[in-house]
Amino acid sequence: MNIKIVIVFLIFTGGIFSQQLLPIQHDTSRCNQEIILGGTGEFGSTSLRNEFTSKLIFGGEITEPIKQSTFRKHTAINRVGIDLNSELEYRNYNSSMFKKENLGFLVRGGYYAIGSGAYSREAFGLTFNGNSDYLGETINLAGTSFSFLVFQKIGFGVINKVTKSNVSLNLFNISDVYTGRIQKGLVVQNSEGTFLDADLKGNFTHSTSSSYSKGIGVGIDIDYRILLDVDSKKSTFQVLTKNLGVAHYSQGIETYSVDSSYYYMGFKLNQIYGDNSIFSDSLSLLEALNINRKSEKKTIFLPGYIQIGKIVTENYVRKVQSFYGFRMYPSLAFVPQVYIGAHFSVKKWMSVGFQGSYGGFSNLRVGCYFSLSYRKYSVGLASQDIYGAFSKKGYGQSILVRLRWKI
Repeated sequence: MNIKIVIVFLIFTGGIFSQQLLPIQHDTSRCNQEIILGGTGEFGSTSLRNEFTSKLIFGGEITEPIKQSTFRKHTAINRVGIDLNSELEYRNYNSSMFKKENLGFLVRGGYYAIGSGAYSREAFGLTFNGNSDYLGETINLAGTSFSFLVFQKIGFGVINKVTKSNVSLNLFNISDVYTGRIQKGLVVQNSEGTFLDADLKGNFTHSTSSSYSKGIGVGIDIDYRILLDVDSKKSTFQVLTKNLGVAHYSQGIETYSVDSSYYYMGFKLNQIYGDNSIFSDSLSLLEALNINRKSEKKTIFLPGYIQIGKIVTENYVRKVQSFYGFRMYPSLAFVPQVYIGAHFSVKKWMSVGFQGSYGGFSNLRVGCYFSLSYRKYSVGLASQDIYGAFSKKGYGQSILVRLRWKI
């Protein structure tokens, strides 16, 4: 199945999330209530082409030419990430919170599945080409890490009726967690593959409970807007944070850790695993490799999101506006991303825009979007990666949607 079809389907069935990558418009008009539904399907990589990842995820033969072409694109350290989430928000401008006439309230909820990874060139080669390419060489797996978290939230907050700045306090439910890291990972084989010398330090953590709720957390969303009027030119800057908080795994999680040196002789690396492994039922693989396993209750930081930049003003008098800024996930393998773009008001009811960005889970990307408005309704559709949306040579997929209804 085509990945673009799957992502679109997930958006409209509420399976994915909304981040502020589709340029948000600062609306200066007044309304009584507002409902906003947003979703994003985002995958990006510095080194994995779509021709490889589409077959890896959805099935199909990964031929030797595809593997070798993908391997040649890898550098010393490579990144990959995925965001699949959705968010629904209700805003009420009629009520006055805390007896303040300028404060309304909002309620928001969302579903989030966020993952990222960083890995060495040798880690990819060992995984997909096997150890035969590294006979007589040193394999360096250090720097390899990954994180994948599935969680939901519900939040309540206040919103300024004029500036639209808002803040909400959120309660999170944690469904699944998988993390891993290799701090030290040197593996040496001789040219015949008859001995292996390894120096390893790392860990792997995952949730073990079958319960839907593995833990709970608390956090905060902040959307602070600064309205400027310089030489009769009005502009709006935004400081946005999403899902900043901590979570505690009340059900407990299992951690495997290793910090040892190994020296094996008389067998090849591929004899360590599989049905014909050198480890029989009477000898535990974990004990043989000095891997420690423990269950513990743990508190972690949630994958919070930060974006700072100039945003589009919806009722701007000029046809063309700029927007720019940077965004980041501090706790993920996400390089701070910078972006810049231009917004064109084609008609009063239609606008289009173009954006260039660098960083994040990928490198250089070019995106576009369009939005339509009809009376109290508006819809926006965007992609951060036009090339990746249509080409197998691209390094990711991206589609974003936002629906808004003024009541």
